Amino acid sequence: MRVVNKKLWIITITLLVVIECVFTYLSVKSYGNKDIKEIKEENKVNKEMFSMYVEQEDGSYKEYIDTNLFVVEGYKLDIEKSNCVDNKGNIVNGVLSNSGNKITVSSNKTSYCYLYFSLKETAGEYLLESPSKGLILSSLQGGLYRYQGTNDVDNYICLGYLDYESNCDFTNATNSDLYAYRIIGISQNGQLKIIKKEALNNTLQWWSDYNTNITWPNSLTYIALNGNDFLLNKTYINSEFENKISLFNWKYGDATNGNNYNGPAIYAIEDAWQDTVPAKIGLMYLHDYYFAYPNGLVENSNNASSSWLHLSNNDAAYPKDWEIIMDRYYYYEKGQQWIVWGIFSSGLVVDMIQSFEFSVRPVFYLNHKVYITKGSGTIDDPYIIS
Repeated sequence: MRVVNKKLWIITITLLVVIECVFTYLSVKSYGNKDIKEIKEENKVNKEMFSMYVEQEDGSYKEYIDTNLFVVEGYKLDIEKSNCVDNKGNIVNGVLSNSGNKITVSSNKTSYCYLYFSLKETAGEYLLESPSKGLILSSLQGGLYRYQGTNDVDNYICLGYLDYESNCDFTNATNSDLYAYRIIGISQNGQLKIIKKEALNNTLQWWSDYNTNITWPNSLTYIALNGNDFLLNKTYINSEFENKISLFNWKYGDATNGNNYNGPAIYAIEDAWQDTVPAKIGLMYLHDYYFAYPNGLVENSNNASSSWLHLSNNDAAYPKDWEIIMDRYYYYEKGQQWIVWGIFSSGLVVDMIQSFEFSVRPVFYLNHKVYITKGSGTIDDPYIIS
């Protein structure tokens, strides 16, 4: 039978406890009364001070291991799940508080915190609760809460690739061509309608001749945007983000004399169209263009060129001076020409034959299950979604 020296055993245990206490003292710092954002700035998510766990869409939590970033925006701190401990590992209750994006630890007895961030509201809900500059919430306009004003509205959003975050500085022209989008508006149930900031590099036609009656679902533009020129083109959209784009019932039809109306009036005409097509990608409507101007109450279409939505305020090198939109004009019997509407570089809405080459900016709706994880919506700090 093996005999254990009791005195030696007690000394060994005591020594191990002392070593453990010294290690804990050296490796763990006290927060004091610092704001965690300050700690982030000083220590870049110092793992000796706290751990972070971010909720996934399936409800599970995953440790946030990027030591260069601090996730707060787009998530909310789960106070009940989170906790802090002292140097002995005992939970210190009531020391965590959260106000807006500020998380504070209010006890100098705290040595380590476990922070659990739950998914906040969806992107649309988040923006409706915390509107960025230019989002008008006083009423729905043309079915959406709209971003209105000049080019300083904060509605920039970045999407494209899984590893796109480093490419979301839209002041860099090389990156902005691929990743930059802007939010046109938000539906009442929180769905985001967005437009590509810059035109595609290639021009498109409504149709190859001007005397054939071609409706929107049969147009070359529709086919290209929902096919290899955009939706299936991995340069712009990878499979993950393709799944974040909603299938939407797009109305289409003719808007004769559409350049003589303001936003509310042209929306009433377009909303009365009976024909629809389910698709992921469309174009902006004439009412979208007008409503980007405050209240949509343009005196004439030239006024709308000052709004953030006009092509010239988003793309310094668009391929053509006119941009195609969803609205057709009518059949011009005298010239036997089918006419579509285009927005000219001056801002004017101009009737143009359908065989012209146009600049094109895709428009689509994001599905409801997207979340803002970072950003403030400015051009150098756009919203990033997951």
